[in-house]
Amino acid sequence: GGRAGRVRPGRVVVQTYNPEHYAIQFAAKHDYKGFYQQEIQFRKNTLRPPFSRMFRMVFVHRDEQKAEKVCRKAENLLKGVLEQYKSDIILFVAKPAPVAKLEGKARYHILLKVRTGKSTAAIGQALWKIWESVRKDGALVSFDIDPYDVN
Repeated sequence: GGRAGRVRPGRVVVQTYNPEHYAIQFAAKHDYKGFYQQEIQFRKNTLRPPFSRMFRMVFVHRDEQKAEKVCRKAENLLKGVLEQYKSDIILFVAKPAPVAKLEGKARYHILLKVRTGKSTAAIGQALWKIWESVRKDGALVSFDIDPYDVN
């Protein structure tokens, strides 16, 4: 049992639709440095971590209009705060979450993708303050930094 090669030599079989992908090519050659260099360049070019941070606020309420209202309030508060950081903001959306209903409750979210830099902490703190002000408005509001998923 266990993973191949841990205790005794083993073999790994990889099935893929894309054998030309650089991750597969570097893995086949055991070229970890080459993979890192390619991957970090890709992440830099596409502004993925560690070159950006993602912030997410989710608004949940059994009444869809209430969930949307609290989301829009947070969005409007954010617009004013974020104006000074607009050159660092890559993405800012406020809309129904991809899973718009869960357990009979409506879900809206705000996604904010920010270029990593001096303003990241200030933006995070601004979001936290907005979270504190809107969480009393009747909807369940959650706040996540670099969320695992955005559903």
